[in-house]
Amino acid sequence: MRSRFAHMGLDTSELNKILHLCSWMDDQLPMLKRRQGLAAALDHGQPAGHMVHLPEPVILTSAQAQANGKALAKEFNENAGGDAKAAARYHQLALLLAAHKDDPDFCSAFYAGLSPAAATGLPSLLAATGTKTGAEDLKIYSHAFGTAVSALSPAKGFDSVKKSYLVEESKGGNEPGWDRAAMLQYGNFPDEFLEECTRANVLDRLAQGKGSTFSGDATAARTLGLPIDSVALNLQALAHSGQASFVALSQMGDPKAPDLEAHMKLLLDYARQDAATQTALGKVFDVASGVRGHDGPDGKWEADRTTHSAYENLFAYETIRLVGNGDVQNFDGWFKQDMGRLAASYAPEMVTGSYTQNGFGDPDSSMGPPQAAAFKDLPGLKPGFYLSASDTYRFLKTFAGDDSWSDPLDTAMGDLQRRTLTAAAVADRKALDAKSGYAQNFTDAAKAFGGFSRLEYDAMAKVRGDTDKSQETFMENEKRALFLGLELAGEPEVKLLEPVNRKLMWRSGMWWGKEFPLADFFKGPEETEELGENQRIIQESARYSIARPLIDAGWKTTPIPPELRDKDGKLLEFEQFAGDKAKLAKFSAWLGDQNLPTGTDTFHGEEEAASGDLTSTQSDLVASEVDGK
Repeated sequence: MRSRFAHMGLDTSELNKILHLCSWMDDQLPMLKRRQGLAAALDHGQPAGHMVHLPEPVILTSAQAQANGKALAKEFNENAGGDAKAAARYHQLALLLAAHKDDPDFCSAFYAGLSPAAATGLPSLLAATGTKTGAEDLKIYSHAFGTAVSALSPAKGFDSVKKSYLVEESKGGNEPGWDRAAMLQYGNFPDEFLEECTRANVLDRLAQGKGSTFSGDATAARTLGLPIDSVALNLQALAHSGQASFVALSQMGDPKAPDLEAHMKLLLDYARQDAATQTALGKVFDVASGVRGHDGPDGKWEADRTTHSAYENLFAYETIRLVGNGDVQNFDGWFKQDMGRLAASYAPEMVTGSYTQNGFGDPDSSMGPPQAAAFKDLPGLKPGFYLSASDTYRFLKTFAGDDSWSDPLDTAMGDLQRRTLTAAAVADRKALDAKSGYAQNFTDAAKAFGGFSRLEYDAMAKVRGDTDKSQETFMENEKRALFLGLELAGEPEVKLLEPVNRKLMWRSGMWWGKEFPLADFFKGPEETEELGENQRIIQESARYSIARPLIDAGWKTTPIPPELRDKDGKLLEFEQFAGDKAKLAKFSAWLGDQNLPTGTDTFHGEEEAASGDLTSTQSDLVASEVDGK
């Protein structure tokens, strides 16, 4: 370039500056690539948009980091004896590795430098020493292994280590598969590696019928605090990734002949023999179904409102059907808790289990809507699949045995019911205003939620036992909870917990519709004195659940009594006056006044009709048929 410039009589002095800049860039490129690799390792497994903080300065080059990792591997290989001294040394080496656990160059060189037996059997090596720190040490070794597997440009020799994890063990016994699964527990691994590794470890053999039990070493499992069952351990590893879980369970046995439903049935059947497998399977079912949540204001888990992908919808659909029909009543509580969370995450789909039967019989569950010309979705709901009432009821029974398991669903349903009824009331109001006829969205929605709450109650009664004592205890607790909301509302420094309130309203409606005669529902305060205080509160909360959405949607009413209005002139939340007998009576009388000739008769008619629909008995027939009554 310089000679060509000179030949044309051009000044070449400026080219020297450019060449100097290019030379500088060449010098910087290795460390830029090094930083890219470090940042990629830190970013792996993080949500989209996550900002990575890369500690500076980055001093070691890639070659230097790999040399140091190889040197640490040499020290590991030289540690022998299987005694307390060896255990202490493994612990020291783990602490040294921890300082570089997110460095792909260091970690891949470390594992490439280990002996083949150590690279795939490290957990058993730790446990054989009788280590007291083995469980914590394994977390470091596993994390570093995940970093190595995820390396963009791993150290020479690591590819052979990686491949050794993806080959089905042909020797006798199942320990190699257990050890390799133990190494997957605490790191972030690429989905494809997780899929292939867990299948090679044990899932393929299970699907192919090559064994009935798959156990690792009891001492190693106990020492490291891990399940002894290799299936359970591999499922625990898969529970880190929904995509990996979906693919691994679909393809186990033969990737060319995927069969998700058959393999899920197989795992449910296998899990009967071991509580740890049940727990791990529940986690896998949840993560593959896209169950996501957070701790609510009361510290309890709540489902996120989210859109699920096609594969998540399919997996959830299969889970609900297979678990409901899988006789899992003797599964452990962690599994049942996860099923309750799945139901909460799919609240719109769960509601279809009662809505699809309204006028359409009880159509089979399907990924698409029932094939009926008159069928339509409720306003605002776009379910990913549709359930039959019988499948819904069976699934509800799996976690109906304890309030803590059904808590997330009740919270989600309380919120969904308010939102859906309000959207339906708005749609009907617009139809009336446009004089286009009565759309019936509101009563359809009330039927859907009324039918579902009935199914949930029936499931609870079947599982827990429908005794007077249990009913009385529930109602007493319900009253206390509602009164607590009132007390909190009176404290200026305390903010009402809306999700908690919606959950209580949902449970009140669920019990009211089942426990008290429908004829009592519309009686005035004078006629219901014979009802106990508990029943009265629950009765009015059910009416509130119907009236509030109509009010929020703009249906005309007489003025809300001053003592029932908040500072913005809106109707108070029910919990804010539930414990005040005078206000409760005022609310009941005010609702009754809507039937007067003041132009609010449409509100009254809608409230009365929907309140009746909210206590539909149709779902009882489904429960009776399923239970063989």
